[in-house]
Amino acid sequence: MSMQPKIIFEPHIPMALRCALGYAGDDGFVASLPELLHARTNAPYGNLVWNTWFTAHSEECVVTSPQGNPVVVAIHGGGVLGTPRRFQRSLYADMDHRNSEGLTGGAAAKVTLEEARDVPGKLPDGTRIPIFAFDEFRHGMDRLRRRYGVVTDFYGYDSDYGIGGYGHMVGMARYIAVKPGRGAGRRIAGPGLPIKKDHGMKTRRQAIQSVAMIGIGILAGPMVFPSEREMRMVARIFFDSYGTRALGQALRYAGDAGFVASLPQLLHARVHADYDNIIWNTWFSANSEESVVTTPQGNHVVVTVHGGGIFRRPARIERALRADLSRHNVDGLTGQYAARITQSEASGLLRGRLPDGTELPLHDFAEFRQGVAELPKRYGVVLDFETARKSPTGYVSFEALRDDPLTICRAGGVDATAAYLDRARKRNDTRRMKVSHRHNDINPDEPQLRLLNLGGNRGGIGSEGYEGRGWGYGEDWGIAASGPVDMGRYIGVAPRDISTGVQHLEFELER
Repeated sequence: MSMQPKIIFEPHIPMALRCALGYAGDDGFVASLPELLHARTNAPYGNLVWNTWFTAHSEECVVTSPQGNPVVVAIHGGGVLGTPRRFQRSLYADMDHRNSEGLTGGAAAKVTLEEARDVPGKLPDGTRIPIFAFDEFRHGMDRLRRRYGVVTDFYGYDSDYGIGGYGHMVGMARYIAVKPGRGAGRRIAGPGLPIKKDHGMKTRRQAIQSVAMIGIGILAGPMVFPSEREMRMVARIFFDSYGTRALGQALRYAGDAGFVASLPQLLHARVHADYDNIIWNTWFSANSEESVVTTPQGNHVVVTVHGGGIFRRPARIERALRADLSRHNVDGLTGQYAARITQSEASGLLRGRLPDGTELPLHDFAEFRQGVAELPKRYGVVLDFETARKSPTGYVSFEALRDDPLTICRAGGVDATAAYLDRARKRNDTRRMKVSHRHNDINPDEPQLRLLNLGGNRGGIGSEGYEGRGWGYGEDWGIAASGPVDMGRYIGVAPRDISTGVQHLEFELER
């Protein structure tokens, strides 16, 4: 019986880990960082193990020792986050920065006090592992198990060592799972480490819905049908730690008669909602996108599309996430994690045509700024790239944002921008709001796309800046654009017959 390694890639870490552990079974293992390095040491440079990135089944925990000293515990072979279920617990936790679970500002996973206390030797599932002090470990061990830990002093630790002290829990993963099997696995890229690459590992667990009613009529008014049924537009939240899946769930709920809320629609909902409504008190993903493309005349422009554009379908997002991430590839992601789009998609967008043949109206910013009557749910705005690049980033005064071209494109017009900024300012009597873009950091010759999102947290704390470390997903980051590798919280809106449900019945007895 020989050991058969197999590459497991998924654009969602817990999903990849689940597939890798399933392949390895009880008799195999998922490769830790030492095992990956060992494989490279014994493989020719042309082997795939040298020529792409990998996720190690290793982790680093920062905890406090019984003596009160902060230490770093490196665990190889699976530790506190060694199972997909525990991983998901962090991703699905309330992202309020005051919560003891969830993610830190740097998107590392928080561990509980009980887990931290048990880390030196005991894992949450009861498994015990050997733990070595670094001074002992550096002199060499006679025989190491596949799973073990090493403790080193926190203040003597330098995390910038180029191997992978990257704590982000939200992203892609490429594990190598190894199990006993008959014969060797197919060799990739010449002699060396035998690896079977699996292109069919696309397991999807059934949708886990995070549902909340937002207030009937906030995102759209009631629809009138020639029937005695009482049809209204009903909004529903769809959250998933894999954003592409959340979008798919929202699109299925919306159907042909509904929609997934764009950024102007999310802002409109906030303007007409109480501050204690959930629409104000957490972040949301918008069905809006921002593309940088080049016109036939050679001018760089930013095209903001609301209501679903090139990435209006999850399958197109998956194509970007699953592409070879070589910088020479025309698909995949850029170095700043924007999604690359093809020249054909970019050219079609400038003509108001999406890849599936759908047409949408495009407005030049000068026209859009003057106001466009009766905008449809799906439309685009074209803005000169240099103008967008000069837009401010960071915590910006409300007055400056009123006249900012990029903010006006994102918010849906001059009047919509002013209405939202006034409402946001009055919430906590603040003077600034955070906005961000990456147009100063990119190569505009490369067609690329980012998704728009809307920040928010409970009470709007720190919305105009704060002291100390970042809060990550608990931060109110205002209006921003990001690549497709992230969580997702979309709002689907669809007509529903509320006369058949219990949400609007009167249950209170007269006393």
